[in-house]
Amino acid sequence: MDLNRRVGELSFGNKKKIGIVAALMHSPELIVLDEPTSGLDPLNQKKFFELLEEEKKRGASTLLSSHVLNDVEKICDRVCLIKNGEVLFTQGISELKQTRHEKVTMAPVLEIVLPDLVFLSKTEEEISYLFKSGMNALIFELSKHQLTKFHINEMELEEIFMHYYQKEKSNV
Repeated sequence: MDLNRRVGELSFGNKKKIGIVAALMHSPELIVLDEPTSGLDPLNQKKFFELLEEEKKRGASTLLSSHVLNDVEKICDRVCLIKNGEVLFTQGISELKQTRHEKVTMAPVLEIVLPDLVFLSKTEEEISYLFKSGMNALIFELSKHQLTKFHINEMELEEIFMHYYQKEKSNV
């Protein structure tokens, strides 16, 4: 960092680094961050996460507002999804992942109705569902069809959040 330059003359990334140092230098008990990794290169992001982990071990709590859900997974123990000022849900990251949200994608497009299967998206070639449980019922239903494609993947936190946002949007 060029100590002879005014903060206002620095790049966005360098301003961000100064803000992080200023926020952490007095070892606060509560760290409030809004989009903390924007403007940081991958090496500085890694160092930032290491610093937050040290603060966590020291006993500090971090409140993070971010659209970068990968950051949320790295930093937070609990998540709160807020839309238009309303809390949609609050849950521990490990609980959220244990709910076993799976994304089932298949071709051809099959309209399947099962209790734990929720429609996610559809193209001309394939269809995707959110799947929570009842694997045997799904496999039994799919065995009645000739599939050309079938994938089951654990949903990323971002996909889970988008599902909740879309669900709320359709209930409005």
